[in-house]
Parts: sequence; C-alpha cells; structure tokens
Amino acid sequence: MMSTAAVLAVAALAAVASLKTARSQEVPTQISAFVVRFLDVGQGDGAWLTTPGGSTVLIDCGPFSYGPKLVGLLKEAGVEQVDVLAPSHAHADHMGGCYHVLNSLPVGQVLWTGVTQLVAGQVFEWGSGVRATVYNPPDHGSGMPFDEYDDSHVLLIEHGAIRFLFVGDLHPRGEARALAAGLPSAQVLKVAEHGSRSGNSYSFLLAVAPQLGVISAGLNNQFGHPHPDVLSRLAGVGASVLSTAEVGTIIITSDGATYTAVTEHEISASVPPGERQEPPAGPSNAGPAPTTQRSSQETPTGLTSPGFDPHRYLGQGDRYNCPDFASQADAQAVLRAEPTDPNRLDADRDGIACERNPPPFDRDPVPRR
Repeated sequence: MMSTAAVLAVAALAAVASLKTARSQEVPTQISAFVVRFLDVGQGDGAWLTTPGGSTVLIDCGPFSYGPKLVGLLKEAGVEQVDVLAPSHAHADHMGGCYHVLNSLPVGQVLWTGVTQLVAGQVFEWGSGVRATVYNPPDHGSGMPFDEYDDSHVLLIEHGAIRFLFVGDLHPRGEARALAAGLPSAQVLKVAEHGSRSGNSYSFLLAVAPQLGVISAGLNNQFGHPHPDVLSRLAGVGASVLSTAEVGTIIITSDGATYTAVTEHEISASVPPGERQEPPAGPSNAGPAPTTQRSSQETPTGLTSPGFDPHRYLGQGDRYNCPDFASQADAQAVLRAEPTDPNRLDADRDGIACERNPPPFDRDPVPRR
C-alpha cells in the first residue's frame, strides 16, 4: 500500500500534468485530493483550486496579459466551467486576467464585493469537505470608507484539518479586522501584496502561525518584492517560504490531514529535457516526485522530532525549559504555538527558541502533568 506522502505526490504530479499537457483527454476530470495551484502569473496573484469533487475555483486571475494563458490552461485540463471566481480586490494585477475567464468560460458564482455582497462571517460550502469562510471585508452599510487594500477579502479555505489563507493585498487595518472577527491559524498563507512590507505585520503573521508562506511575484520586479523585512518576519514565526518568482507555479495537495508541496521547477527537473513538453500523467513512468511532506512541522531550526506535538505543552504555565525538549526545533514549535512564551524559551525575544542553550538531548521529552 502506498504511503500518504506517496499518494499526495502522485496527485501533485497529475496536477502539474494538467498545467502542461495539451492532451486534455489524458487528464482526469476529477481527483481524489484537494489541489491548490499558486500560478506563476508574473507580478500579480492567481490561484487555481480543484476540489476532490472536481469543482474549479479561481482566487484572482493574474494581470490582463496572463488571462489568455490561464484560459488555455483550464481548457487543456478539461475544465468546462469555473464554479467559483473570487477576485480578492479590484487591482489589475489580481483581477485583470478574470476578464478573459468571464468571456471564455461559464462562471457559476462570482464572490467579489463589486458583484456579490461579500462580508465577514459568510461561509461557503464548496463540496467534498471544502469550506470557505470570510473574515474581511466588513459590512460597509454603515458608511465605513472603502479602502482598496484593507478591503481585500480574507478567505480561509479549509479541507479537513488543512487550512489555506488568502488575503489579497491586505494592510494592517484589514489584518486587525480579520483577527477581531476570529481568524484562526492556517498552515498555508498566501503572503499579502507579493511580500510587501506595507502588510504582513509581525503580529498578524504571529497570530496566523503559517508553516508555509507562498509569495506570488515577478522575477526581478521593479517593486523589490518580496521585501527582506517580510522574509525576516516569516522566518521569525517559523514559516518556510516558496516564491513563484523562484520556483514557478506551486502545487499543494491536501488529503485533509497532511499536505505536500511540489513546484513546477522541481517537476521540470525530474523530466528528461526532450520530454518536458509532454510530462508524465501518472506514476508508471514519472519516477520519484520531489515533494515536501508537512506532517512534521518545519521551523527555522529544522524539522521537529517525528510525531512531536507542541500542543501537549500548552497551557501549563512555565513548567518547561530548553533542556525539556529533544531538539531546538521542538522548542521552536512550542514557541510558535504559544507565542506568549510563558516558558521563556525565547529569552531575548528575537523569535528563536533556545539558541543560547540549544538541545538536542538524548531523550524523548514527556510533558509533566
């Protein structure tokens, strides 16, 4: 029997194949996992989601110039209808490409404040265990002024225990509103505004506690995205980072309990040069897929011990010190899960646990009762 990681890797390979092959009849119309593709649109944002039941969701569509390519990718994959189109806000680098989608394919539902009243508290069921909850914008019926950045939608997509957070070009005021509305943590964050330091405040990132931050930006773009300050903040909260500018389209496949990240560049590197226009559609001739398994938590100090659960250590005051952990990564995971740090694992408040007294110790720690 294939392991969970292997199953997710095969599903991710099929997702990449659907991006590249023109032989749509070879691509299954439905898949057994939830696939989120952060598309390499250049300087802009675009995500293509496929639910386990085969529904197609677009969250942003990239700039106007990317629209024809996006439509081509969808049609080549056998997509006949976009079930949900959800532009994050009215900036051309996010919704410009949606013009081509609307003029080329039937669209079931448009979730955008300019078309559908989209307000915090709404919940949308997309079938097959996929749910979307809105945490921003608020209801502007009271006359609250509109802001093109802070009124970006904050959309939490849940598939079982795995959460994806989309925030458009959100700035700090919008961040505060989303958190006040009860925004929970999420394993995968689409980093706001291509990694601009105008958003992505440390306090917001600390609250969301992402394991992976995905940045959508153009290579060598004129804005300097992503900003080094944002990369530092993401590292400070223990998040890994993948950028479309560096690795191309990023495909994340969830089975509802764990997720696997594969990049377009990794897949291209695994296919012989003469065959890259026709990548394999299945495992029989694909070879091993480079994947990143996230059932363990990744921290700035490495991967946690197998099976380590930081939540066993929470809410017990200051019972634990650095020597109580098998590795520095385990201590970092506890710090990330409980940023108030009652155990004083981060004595110098630099976001890194136990660097002055680093483990490992030769034992598996057991929380004291």
